[in-house]
Amino acid sequence: MVAENFPGGYAGKIARIDLTSGNVVQEELNEIFYRKYIGGAGFVAHYLYNEMKPHIDPLGPENMLVFALGPVTGVTLPGRGRHCFGAKSPLTGGIAKSEVGEFWGAELKRAGFDALIITGKSPKPIYLWIKDNEIAIKEASHVWGKITGDTQAAIRQELGDPAYRTIKSILEKGLDQEMAIATGVPVSAGAFLRGPQELFASIAEARKEVF
Repeated sequence: MVAENFPGGYAGKIARIDLTSGNVVQEELNEIFYRKYIGGAGFVAHYLYNEMKPHIDPLGPENMLVFALGPVTGVTLPGRGRHCFGAKSPLTGGIAKSEVGEFWGAELKRAGFDALIITGKSPKPIYLWIKDNEIAIKEASHVWGKITGDTQAAIRQELGDPAYRTIKSILEKGLDQEMAIATGVPVSAGAFLRGPQELFASIAEARKEVF
């Protein structure tokens, strides 16, 4: 079961997902780290600045995509569904980040995680399944190219649970890649990831998969 309350506002761990190898590693964080970097943009800046190799191609698989929550994400107050995501910008070569609302940040924390760090490149379409402190990489060829509603319906049927919701980004300006994440908890509304086009370009060109 996922705890209803988060001591100090945190779930206590992050997940590292390597799309090239298919490995998922969960990593516990200590109180000193949380006090220093707080969450959200602080986590994004820390991981990109300290772990990403210099001079990498922002449109290549070496780029990192970081989704990070803050300590009040998921608190039952208005406006507390926000989370942050970031990567190396193809436009400036620096760190680019954006913020997203709706249900997903709160549900990721309820699933047991404060951040996801995604690296590598999948050889085939996949999506991430996240539920109750578990993450799995699943085949997604059957939903590749589908619109958000059809993707969600197909994943619900596959997983046998009508409570699953997906987030999915439809990229503009000729980019036909997409991304989807299934969360295994009931939520009230769907969501589109929104942010700078440069981040969408980084997600699409570096990954070329559904996740």
